Amino acid sequence: MSIIKNMKVSCVLLLISGVLISTSPCTVMAKGNDVQEKNVKVEKIVKSGDTQWIYKTENGKLYMRLKDLTTGEWLTDWILVG
Repeated sequence: MSIIKNMKVSCVLLLISGVLISTSPCTVMAKGNDVQEKNVKVEKIVKSGDTQWIYKTENGKLYMRLKDLTTGEWLTDWILVG
């Protein structure tokens, strides 16, 4: 009796796996883009980052901070060096 039950379970699993395998390789295609490329201008601005580490000593402790020399902005907070 267990042989018949095992055969039924095997057949059901084989059927299910066959259905899953046959439907899983789906192909998806992108729809064509109808946008015309008239008067399209793309600009890429590359800014070189001139940076400098600024050091200070406060209460006998050395700190450093990174500054962008191009914009004058600080890029980091003060970092304790030692």
